[in-house]
Amino acid sequence: MLWNVIQSTNGEDVSYDQLILAIGADQIRLPMQGDAVGKIYTVNALDDYQTFYTALAEKKCVSNIGAGLIGCEFANDLAIAGYRVHVIDISLEPLGRLLPPEAGAFFRHKLEAAGVMDLYPAIDLRGGRCVRLYQGDYAQETVYGDDPVAQARFYDSAGADELVFLDITATHEARSTVRNWRTLRSLAQVYRAMV
Repeated sequence: MLWNVIQSTNGEDVSYDQLILAIGADQIRLPMQGDAVGKIYTVNALDDYQTFYTALAEKKCVSNIGAGLIGCEFANDLAIAGYRVHVIDISLEPLGRLLPPEAGAFFRHKLEAAGVMDLYPAIDLRGGRCVRLYQGDYAQETVYGDDPVAQARFYDSAGADELVFLDITATHEARSTVRNWRTLRSLAQVYRAMV
């Protein structure tokens, strides 16, 4: 068998047949403003994790944005460590873009059994439509619905206890999304408050 060889920076030869370079990834950093931006942590290296872990001292509850592979792993680890964990994602089920709904529901029940408290589906709004941005890039928008109230009703009929509405243009346009949410009693009122 013919082997390939690479040389490390310390001069060591490493033989291989096939090579996979797992060099990590950069998180999607959404443009955000507000007094709590400094309390948002992304973890991509051991130093990042240490900063995140230190920030958790004396905290009891963590909100985790993203129910993909890494988001679910973090949620599970935090729940096992005794934190109340809330997960926010655009899908109704964890791993919603990777698994069929039945498998996602099975996985959600396993996370709940481990102590992950809630999975909140999020409806990202831009220009009155339900959208997704590719890696936070406004130029790479996918519209997945023109009726946010219908989307909210879908999540409600699928069993979502609560929803997260996110006006993604507010940060981009440097305007507030502060509303008196306690006065809103219907999905239509929530939607009108967001646009």
